[in-house]
Amino acid sequence: MKKKIILGIILLCIITNISFSRAEEPNYELLVKQINNYAKEGVENKFESMASLLWDDPDIEISGRKKEAQLGLPFIYYDANCGSNQNMDFYYPVMVKGKVVGIIEAILYNGDWTLSITDINNDFKQLNDIDYNHDQPLFYTMGSDVFMETAKSCIKFTNLLDSVKETSLQKEFSLKSYEEKLKEIVQNTQNFRDSSQSLKATDTNRKEKETDTSLNRDSSQNRTEGKWIYVGIAVIILIIIVVLLRRKK
Repeated sequence: MKKKIILGIILLCIITNISFSRAEEPNYELLVKQINNYAKEGVENKFESMASLLWDDPDIEISGRKKEAQLGLPFIYYDANCGSNQNMDFYYPVMVKGKVVGIIEAILYNGDWTLSITDINNDFKQLNDIDYNHDQPLFYTMGSDVFMETAKSCIKFTNLLDSVKETSLQKEFSLKSYEEKLKEIVQNTQNFRDSSQSLKATDTNRKEKETDTSLNRDSSQNRTEGKWIYVGIAVIILIIIVVLLRRKK
Protein backbone atom coordinates (compact mmCIF):
# COMPACT_ATOMS: atom_id res chain seq x y z
CA MET A 1 0.00 0.00 0.00
CA LYS A 2 2.78 2.43 0.92
CA LYS A 3 4.49 1.73 -2.41
CA LYS A 4 1.30 2.64 -4.27
CA ILE A 5 0.99 5.89 -2.34
CA ILE A 6 4.63 6.76 -3.04
CA LEU A 7 4.17 5.99 -6.74
CA GLY A 8 1.05 8.14 -6.78
CA ILE A 9 2.90 11.06 -5.20
CA ILE A 10 5.80 10.70 -7.67
CA LEU A 11 3.34 10.68 -10.57
CA LEU A 12 1.63 13.75 -9.16
CA CYS A 13 4.95 15.60 -8.86
CA ILE A 14 5.82 14.77 -12.47
CA ILE A 15 2.44 16.02 -13.72
CA THR A 16 2.73 19.20 -11.66
CA ASN A 17 6.26 19.89 -12.91
CA ILE A 18 5.22 19.44 -16.53
CA SER A 19 2.21 21.70 -15.99
CA PHE A 20 4.36 24.44 -14.44
CA SER A 21 6.81 24.25 -17.34
CA ARG A 22 4.04 24.61 -19.90
CA ALA A 23 2.47 27.48 -18.00
CA GLU A 24 5.74 29.44 -18.15
CA GLU A 25 6.56 28.75 -21.80
CA PRO A 26 6.27 31.76 -24.14
CA ASN A 27 3.34 31.34 -26.52
CA TYR A 28 1.74 33.04 -29.49
CA GLU A 29 -1.08 34.50 -27.40
CA LEU A 30 1.49 36.34 -25.26
CA LEU A 31 3.18 37.72 -28.39
CA VAL A 32 -0.16 39.08 -29.63
CA LYS A 33 -0.87 40.59 -26.22
CA GLN A 34 2.51 42.33 -26.13
CA ILE A 35 1.91 43.92 -29.53
CA ASN A 36 -1.68 44.88 -28.68
CA ASN A 37 -0.50 46.53 -25.48
CA TYR A 38 1.20 49.18 -27.60
CA ALA A 39 -0.89 49.58 -30.73
CA LYS A 40 -4.35 47.99 -30.63
CA GLU A 41 -6.24 50.87 -29.00
CA GLY A 42 -4.93 53.39 -31.50
CA VAL A 43 -5.61 51.10 -34.46
CA GLU A 44 -9.14 50.29 -33.27
CA ASN A 45 -9.95 53.98 -32.86
CA LYS A 46 -9.00 54.61 -36.49
CA PHE A 47 -10.21 51.29 -37.88
CA GLU A 48 -13.42 52.44 -39.54
CA SER A 49 -11.88 55.50 -41.18
CA MET A 50 -8.85 53.51 -42.34
CA ALA A 51 -10.90 50.58 -43.65
CA SER A 52 -13.22 52.95 -45.53
CA LEU A 53 -10.30 53.67 -47.87
CA LEU A 54 -10.58 50.05 -49.01
CA TRP A 55 -14.35 50.12 -49.49
CA ASP A 56 -14.20 53.39 -51.47
CA ASP A 57 -11.52 52.19 -53.90
CA PRO A 58 -13.25 50.99 -57.11
CA ASP A 59 -10.18 48.98 -58.10
CA ILE A 60 -10.41 46.75 -55.02
CA GLU A 61 -12.80 43.81 -54.98
CA ILE A 62 -14.01 43.04 -51.47
CA SER A 63 -15.91 39.80 -50.94
CA GLY A 64 -18.26 40.50 -48.07
CA ARG A 65 -20.00 43.47 -46.53
CA LYS A 66 -18.29 46.35 -44.79
CA LYS A 67 -19.86 45.51 -41.43
CA GLU A 68 -18.19 42.09 -41.46
CA ALA A 69 -14.69 43.56 -41.46
CA GLN A 70 -12.60 43.10 -38.32
CA LEU A 71 -8.99 43.24 -37.17
CA GLY A 72 -6.92 40.09 -37.45
CA LEU A 73 -4.03 39.12 -35.19
CA PRO A 74 -1.15 41.63 -35.37
CA PHE A 75 2.41 40.84 -36.39
CA ILE A 76 5.84 42.44 -36.63
CA TYR A 77 8.91 41.89 -38.77
CA TYR A 78 11.29 40.53 -36.15
CA ASP A 79 14.93 41.54 -36.63
CA ALA A 80 17.43 39.37 -34.75
CA ASN A 81 19.95 42.23 -35.00
CA CYS A 82 17.79 44.40 -32.74
CA GLY A 83 17.34 41.81 -30.00
CA SER A 84 15.11 43.27 -27.29
CA ASN A 85 14.96 46.69 -29.01
CA GLN A 86 12.48 45.99 -31.79
CA ASN A 87 10.95 48.98 -33.59
CA MET A 88 7.36 50.01 -32.98
CA ASP A 89 6.26 49.00 -36.46
CA PHE A 90 3.12 46.87 -36.26
CA TYR A 91 0.87 45.28 -38.89
CA TYR A 92 -2.84 44.56 -38.42
CA PRO A 93 -4.70 42.57 -41.11
CA VAL A 94 -8.21 43.68 -42.06
CA MET A 95 -10.25 40.47 -42.19
CA VAL A 96 -13.51 39.72 -44.04
CA LYS A 97 -14.97 36.22 -43.78
CA GLY A 98 -11.64 34.81 -42.61
CA LYS A 99 -9.68 36.34 -45.49
CA VAL A 100 -7.19 39.20 -45.35
CA VAL A 101 -8.36 42.09 -47.55
CA GLY A 102 -5.99 44.80 -46.35
CA ILE A 103 -3.17 45.64 -43.95
CA ILE A 104 -3.04 48.53 -41.49
CA GLU A 105 0.50 49.54 -40.58
CA ALA A 106 1.06 51.47 -37.33
CA ILE A 107 4.46 53.10 -36.79
CA LEU A 108 5.65 55.16 -33.85
CA TYR A 109 8.17 57.68 -35.16
CA ASN A 110 9.50 60.61 -33.15
CA GLY A 111 6.78 60.03 -30.57
CA ASP A 112 3.93 60.24 -33.10
CA TRP A 113 1.81 57.37 -34.40
CA THR A 114 1.41 57.13 -38.17
CA LEU A 115 -1.21 54.78 -39.62
CA SER A 116 -1.50 53.69 -43.23
CA ILE A 117 -3.49 51.03 -45.04
CA THR A 118 -2.88 49.01 -48.17
CA ASP A 119 -4.93 46.45 -50.08
CA ILE A 120 -3.78 42.90 -50.64
CA ASN A 121 -1.03 43.25 -53.21
CA ASN A 122 1.87 41.04 -54.19
CA ASP A 123 3.51 41.59 -50.82
CA PHE A 124 0.60 40.48 -48.67
CA LYS A 125 -1.51 38.11 -50.76
CA GLN A 126 0.39 35.11 -49.36
CA LEU A 127 -1.38 35.70 -46.05
CA ASN A 128 -4.41 34.06 -47.64
CA ASP A 129 -2.42 30.96 -48.58
CA ILE A 130 -2.53 29.98 -44.91
CA ASP A 131 -5.25 29.93 -42.27
CA TYR A 132 -3.98 33.23 -40.93
CA ASN A 133 -5.78 33.46 -37.58
CA HIS A 134 -5.00 29.84 -36.68
CA ASP A 135 -1.60 28.99 -38.19
CA GLN A 136 0.19 31.52 -35.96
CA PRO A 137 2.74 32.83 -38.51
CA LEU A 138 6.02 34.44 -37.50
CA PHE A 139 7.71 37.09 -39.65
CA TYR A 140 11.42 37.83 -39.53
CA THR A 141 14.05 39.60 -41.62
CA MET A 142 17.06 38.16 -43.42
CA GLY A 143 18.94 41.07 -44.92
CA SER A 144 16.42 42.75 -47.23
CA ASP A 145 14.09 39.75 -47.25
CA VAL A 146 11.19 39.02 -44.92
CA PHE A 147 10.18 35.41 -44.30
CA MET A 148 6.86 34.06 -43.07
CA GLU A 149 7.06 30.84 -41.06
CA THR A 150 4.45 28.59 -39.48
CA ALA A 151 4.87 25.23 -37.79
CA LYS A 152 4.23 23.69 -41.23
CA SER A 153 6.17 25.82 -43.70
CA CYS A 154 8.53 28.74 -44.30
CA ILE A 155 8.36 30.99 -47.37
CA LYS A 156 9.84 34.27 -48.57
CA PHE A 157 7.18 36.85 -47.82
CA THR A 158 8.35 40.22 -49.12
CA ASN A 159 11.33 42.56 -49.54
CA LEU A 160 12.28 45.61 -47.51
CA LEU A 161 13.04 48.90 -49.23
CA ASP A 162 16.58 49.06 -47.91
CA SER A 163 19.15 46.84 -49.61
CA VAL A 164 21.17 45.24 -46.84
CA LYS A 165 23.01 41.96 -46.40
CA GLU A 166 21.96 39.35 -43.88
CA THR A 167 24.01 39.18 -40.70
CA SER A 168 25.32 36.24 -38.72
CA LEU A 169 22.68 36.90 -36.05
CA GLN A 170 19.90 36.73 -38.63
CA LYS A 171 21.37 33.59 -40.15
CA GLU A 172 21.64 31.94 -36.74
CA PHE A 173 18.03 32.85 -35.96
CA SER A 174 16.77 31.45 -39.28
CA LEU A 175 18.26 28.03 -38.48
CA LYS A 176 16.24 27.68 -35.28
CA SER A 177 13.04 25.66 -35.06
CA TYR A 178 9.63 27.36 -35.15
CA GLU A 179 9.25 26.86 -31.40
CA GLU A 180 12.69 28.34 -30.72
CA LYS A 181 11.95 31.33 -32.94
CA LEU A 182 8.64 31.94 -31.18
CA LYS A 183 10.31 31.78 -27.78
CA GLU A 184 12.99 34.30 -28.76
CA ILE A 185 10.52 36.69 -30.36
CA VAL A 186 8.24 36.64 -27.32
CA GLN A 187 11.16 37.26 -24.98
CA ASN A 188 12.44 40.16 -27.09
CA THR A 189 9.13 41.94 -27.66
CA GLN A 190 8.25 42.84 -24.09
CA ASN A 191 9.60 46.33 -24.83
CA PHE A 192 9.68 48.21 -28.12
CA ARG A 193 11.51 51.36 -29.18
CA ASP A 194 10.46 54.35 -31.20
CA SER A 195 11.25 53.71 -34.86
CA SER A 196 13.37 56.86 -34.89
CA GLN A 197 15.21 55.56 -31.78
CA SER A 198 14.43 58.78 -29.92
CA LEU A 199 11.08 59.79 -28.45
CA LYS A 200 10.57 63.54 -28.72
CA ALA A 201 8.80 64.14 -25.42
CA THR A 202 9.61 63.30 -21.83
CA ASP A 203 5.92 62.66 -21.23
CA THR A 204 5.93 60.04 -23.97
CA ASN A 205 8.89 58.35 -22.32
CA ARG A 206 6.99 58.32 -19.05
CA LYS A 207 3.95 56.76 -20.70
CA GLU A 208 6.11 54.13 -22.36
CA LYS A 209 7.67 53.21 -19.02
CA GLU A 210 4.24 53.00 -17.41
CA THR A 211 3.05 50.76 -20.24
CA ASP A 212 6.11 48.53 -19.96
CA THR A 213 5.64 48.19 -16.19
CA SER A 214 1.98 47.35 -16.65
CA LEU A 215 2.79 44.74 -19.29
CA ASN A 216 5.43 43.07 -17.14
CA ARG A 217 3.07 43.07 -14.18
CA ASP A 218 0.25 41.56 -16.26
CA SER A 219 2.56 38.87 -17.66
CA SER A 220 3.80 38.01 -14.17
CA GLN A 221 0.25 37.92 -12.84
CA ASN A 222 -0.86 35.63 -15.66
CA ARG A 223 2.00 33.22 -14.94
CA THR A 224 1.15 33.21 -11.22
CA GLU A 225 -2.53 32.59 -11.88
CA GLY A 226 -1.62 29.78 -14.26
CA LYS A 227 0.55 28.14 -11.61
CA TRP A 228 -2.23 28.21 -9.01
CA ILE A 229 -4.63 26.61 -11.47
CA TYR A 230 -2.22 23.73 -11.97
CA VAL A 231 -1.68 23.45 -8.21
CA GLY A 232 -5.44 23.10 -7.78
CA ILE A 233 -5.56 20.40 -10.44
CA ALA A 234 -2.66 18.59 -8.78
CA VAL A 235 -4.40 18.65 -5.38
CA ILE A 236 -7.59 17.24 -6.90
CA ILE A 237 -5.61 14.43 -8.55
CA LEU A 238 -3.91 13.65 -5.25
CA ILE A 239 -7.26 13.46 -3.44
CA ILE A 240 -8.62 11.10 -6.10
CA ILE A 241 -5.55 8.85 -5.78
CA VAL A 242 -5.90 8.68 -1.98
CA VAL A 243 -9.64 7.91 -2.18
CA LEU A 244 -9.09 5.14 -4.73
CA LEU A 245 -6.31 3.58 -2.65
CA ARG A 246 -8.48 3.61 0.48
CA ARG A 247 -11.35 1.93 -1.35
CA LYS A 248 -9.05 -0.85 -2.55
CA LYS A 249 -7.82 -1.28 1.03
